[in-house]
Amino acid sequence: MSPAFVGRRTVHALKTSTYTQLNMKLKQKLILPVLGMALATGVHAATGIFGSFVNITTNSADAWYNLHGSDGGSGGQTLADFDGHDFGSFDPTTDSMTITGAEGLVWKNNDNIDSVSLYYRVRDTSGAYGNFSKGSINWTVNEGANGFSDAAGKHHAASDTSENQKWSNGWQTVDLLAGRSPGSYEVQMYLEATSDSGAGTKVHDNNGSYYTATFTVTAVPEPSSAALLGLGGLALILRRRK
Repeated sequence: MSPAFVGRRTVHALKTSTYTQLNMKLKQKLILPVLGMALATGVHAATGIFGSFVNITTNSADAWYNLHGSDGGSGGQTLADFDGHDFGSFDPTTDSMTITGAEGLVWKNNDNIDSVSLYYRVRDTSGAYGNFSKGSINWTVNEGANGFSDAAGKHHAASDTSENQKWSNGWQTVDLLAGRSPGSYEVQMYLEATSDSGAGTKVHDNNGSYYTATFTVTAVPEPSSAALLGLGGLALILRRRK
């Protein structure tokens, strides 16, 4: 083998080795930042909801109901489930039925919960559902060293990271009977928590079926009918006096 040929092979080998090293360095520069971003995204995605409740007031008697209820915690009472509950019959001229509170319990891992909201909608069972209305719930307290109690009175002890939160303040009352004609109704709800740093939206929505309760609005006598009933009663009284 000639010296010239050996020299060419040596130069080619050196070029190949140098190219391989440069290629590996380039891949490291490209892959490592992407891997770092993926890991960071994985950390930020660790958020969720572990409790959801709604407060319904009927004729001045208010009560908390489970939407999902809460996971974990100790003590407290057993609340009725909102899903499948029949609230009974209401005369809108004398009765009332309102959403007077809502509560969401959330957890986060090096992230930030931006908002917690209750969504609700009502329909006559003979018609179709419309769009959901949204009610915002304000932040109340971080778990901290003392923990907190939820709507059912269950105590949630402080975790190692103390990143659990309760959102239950600032709810605006919603009248569920306003403008309702006589008939049977369904009211649906779900709770949503959103993050402002990449974790996205989390929901308690009964696996997409929503939490659904029922109530009935009774027929209200027409003014003329009520007047006739009143005259009939007066005539009966006068007849008995004779």
